[in-house]
Amino acid sequence: MSDPVKAIASKIGPPHDFLQRLVQVLAGCPSFDVESAAVDWTRKRMRQAGLTEEVSSLGRGEILEIYRATSGQVHPIRAARMRAGITQADLASDLNVTQAALSHIEHGRRLHTSFATIATIADALGVNRRELVGDMLEFALTM
Repeated sequence: MSDPVKAIASKIGPPHDFLQRLVQVLAGCPSFDVESAAVDWTRKRMRQAGLTEEVSSLGRGEILEIYRATSGQVHPIRAARMRAGITQADLASDLNVTQAALSHIEHGRRLHTSFATIATIADALGVNRRELVGDMLEFALTM
């Protein structure tokens, strides 16, 4: 990551309000464009931080790189599992899947996890389904 990207990312901060908006919109719109929302959010935050010249000069890919720089890197399912104090093997057993399959999800190697699977995992971990989906969407943008 370049120094200018790091500098801008540090000025605009993490995407907490974007995530809330994303989860709300997803509840009513099955074809929501996550990438466009991330670009829009980042541009808005850059303008608020007084970086209007940079907003004009950067392309979509550079804006997404800045967004990714503001996000965390731990997969939300892994983070929730660790907070719950459950081993990967135990959760896999509870879900009736192999530990390898769960590992693929937690490490982002399985990018097309169904909402039904995410809901089942959320229920097994005792976490809010919408929050987990939102966290996973944010994580996907950082990959």
